[in-house]
Amino acid sequence: MHRRVLELRGQKLSQAQVGKQLGLSRGRVCNVERVARKAKPTWLTWVDRGGISFKHIEAVLTLVEPKADALLREAMAKRWSAATLREHVQVVKGKREPGEPNANPDLAWLESKLAEHFSTTVQIVGDRSGGGGELRLRYSDSETFEGLLERMGVSLV
Repeated sequence: MHRRVLELRGQKLSQAQVGKQLGLSRGRVCNVERVARKAKPTWLTWVDRGGISFKHIEAVLTLVEPKADALLREAMAKRWSAATLREHVQVVKGKREPGEPNANPDLAWLESKLAEHFSTTVQIVGDRSGGGGELRLRYSDSETFEGLLERMGVSLV
């Protein structure tokens, strides 16, 4: 899919036009294009061969290349889901201890589901009173932010 998106964008079609042709949202086209341009060619080959998914590549884009490459290789070898890979990325970045999910198993499950849906790192933090909290969605650039908004049903047009 990423090759077709890049091919059509190379023909000077807008993201909306590419999305219409391929049956994708404009935000998804934007995200595919962004990830494909940032990914190493080797990683895209792994996607083409079915070793990993595009979501796996998205999960490691915030890491420096040797660590990202090593985690992707491990994900292929151990057949990790993209959500599992995102957890390992958090460990590498020092944001969580290995195997340390959200203390609340229900919230850990929900974080995983939301991370899959939004294709990004999700963190749910409750306040001490138990009455409120924060939902944090990680984005690395304006295109990713726009994609998140679109998945939430927010139109910027």
